[in-house]
Amino acid sequence: MTSAFAVRMGVDTPLSLRALLHLDGLLGSLAASQGQDPTNIPLSRWQGVWQGSAAMLETGTFGMPASVQTRIKHVSPDSVPPNIFDHTEPSCRKIGPMSPMRSALSQYPILQGVRAVWFTGFGDSAGVSDLLRDVRNLGAMGRTGYGRVVELDLLEAHAHPLSGIATLTGMPIRTLPVETWDRFGLQRHPSAAISLQRPHPPYWSGPSVPCISPLQIDMTGTVAEIKVLAAVVQV
Repeated sequence: MTSAFAVRMGVDTPLSLRALLHLDGLLGSLAASQGQDPTNIPLSRWQGVWQGSAAMLETGTFGMPASVQTRIKHVSPDSVPPNIFDHTEPSCRKIGPMSPMRSALSQYPILQGVRAVWFTGFGDSAGVSDLLRDVRNLGAMGRTGYGRVVELDLLEAHAHPLSGIATLTGMPIRTLPVETWDRFGLQRHPSAAISLQRPHPPYWSGPSVPCISPLQIDMTGTVAEIKVLAAVVQV
C-alpha cells in the first residue's frame, strides 16, 4: 500500500554532506548492498521523478555551526598508471616535490548540532522503513563515525500530487530537471537554485543537466519547521 510519509533519523555525531542527500539515492545504495536491483526501491514516481525528498536537517533554535575539514588521501604510485597525476585537476595534484607518496586534498563540510535527518516521500512506507533500518551512518565520512544514526521514526504525512518532490507552496525539495519542473506547470520558486546537476541516481556519476533544486539552508530548521516542510500530520 502506498502513502505519503516522513522519516526521521536521529543522529548523535556531526554530519558531513558534500551535496544534497536524496532518499532515492540512499535507498538504491541500500538495495544494491543487499544484492538487489538499485532501481527497485519502495518509492513511487510522478511522471518519471522519484517521489523522495533530499535530506532535511533538524537543528536546535540557533541552527548549526559549520566548518570544513581538509583530509589528505595518500596514493601509492605503484597502484596507478604512470603519469596519471599529470592529467588530474589542479586541486587534486601532488603537494610539494616528487615523493614516493603523492597527496590529494579533499574538503568535507562538517555540520555540528544536527539532531536528525528527515526525508519525506510517497510510496511503500513500510518498505522504506525496512531498508533504512540497515543505515548506521549518513553522509560523507560515515565510516569514520560521522552522521551516526541512533533512532528511526516513521510518521504519516499529508499526501498531494507532488509529495516528495515539492512543498504545497511550490518549493522543490529534491533535484529534478528544469524541463521536468516546467512541464509540471510550476513557477520558479525564489528559494530554488538552478544549476548543472545529476537529477537521478547514481548522483556521483553520469551526465549533468540543468536542474532546479532546494538550497540546504532552506531544508534546515527546528523540529516544528521541518514538520511543516515535510507536511507531517500533526496529532
